[in-house]
Amino acid sequence: MPRLPVPREQRFAVLLKVRDLIDAAVGGGRQLSGARVLRLVLELLGSRCMVSDGPAFFKDYGRSQGYDIPPYAYAGSGDIREVLRDAGVTTVRGWYATVGVGDDLFEHLGEVRLVVPINKSYQHRCYPIPPTDDELTDGYALALARHLIDFATSAEPVAPPPGIKAGTVVF
Repeated sequence: MPRLPVPREQRFAVLLKVRDLIDAAVGGGRQLSGARVLRLVLELLGSRCMVSDGPAFFKDYGRSQGYDIPPYAYAGSGDIREVLRDAGVTTVRGWYATVGVGDDLFEHLGEVRLVVPINKSYQHRCYPIPPTDDELTDGYALALARHLIDFATSAEPVAPPPGIKAGTVVF
């Protein structure tokens, strides 16, 4: 996906305008594709939001934090143990629990993507979404997009709307 030509310092202003468009769409205004709006919001959030396939999130997060994670993350080499130790856990399953992935979701990790935004207080929250945009309903995608904007632009935790499943803010 090509990068948007929106200067970094103007992205939050654009996010707020997108939030108004979402409100108009949800309120019966012009219909927008929920998946397209969600992709736009994720693009505008840039480095303030990670999106990764469920099983790959551990290594993607570790690499984004500067850890040396090998291509096959669970081979036992690199900084795997340091990532786990720094999170206060001893297993990858335990690490996923710290980002809000419970046992039920962990069992189906290969069937989801994880969206993890960061708010102004550097708090993270984990949201599972289907692996392809085709499986997203417009209502869910628009509600999640709106919530991601609210979460990322606030300094305080924002409760997700009904129907949006969020993990715990831990790391």
